[in-house]
Amino acid sequence: MQTQTPNHQTQARPRKLAVIVGAAFIAIGAVGAWVALSTGDADDDGRTIATELADKWSAGWSDDDPEAVTSVFADDGVFFDVYDPDVVVTQAEMLSYAATYDVAINNLERVSDLTMTDVGTYTWVGEWDHRSITQGWVRERGVIEIELDGDLASRIEVLEFEVIEVLD
Repeated sequence: MQTQTPNHQTQARPRKLAVIVGAAFIAIGAVGAWVALSTGDADDDGRTIATELADKWSAGWSDDDPEAVTSVFADDGVFFDVYDPDVVVTQAEMLSYAATYDVAINNLERVSDLTMTDVGTYTWVGEWDHRSITQGWVRERGVIEIELDGDLASRIEVLEFEVIEVLD
């Protein structure tokens, strides 16, 4: 019977290679986990900021407070008019715009949590009362989007809405 003597030098290379490859996978996994966690924290921070701005903006409309409506926007922020999509209201114009509409929009409330749709962009469902020219007071529900610029909104837009109840 012939016995083989292990070649320790030959076996050491695959073992060493396996250790290096294993360490590389652990390092890649750690970096991936760090990126996921850091992105998650950024998402949580952005969601918190967006939620605070959405609630402040909604309260401004509900309380007939044009300054509160305006205060959530960055200097170059814009709002797209829900009833006339061709109208884009800049931050500088927002105070007079909100003052004009304060008697036509009431009880704006966020009825869902915010969902991130893109980096720094969040949507939520809102409901509000609107004095319609053709129907009188109606309750509307819509999808609203906010885009962040740091701690302020660079854009708020009602993407779509529907009348859910005629109040008058």
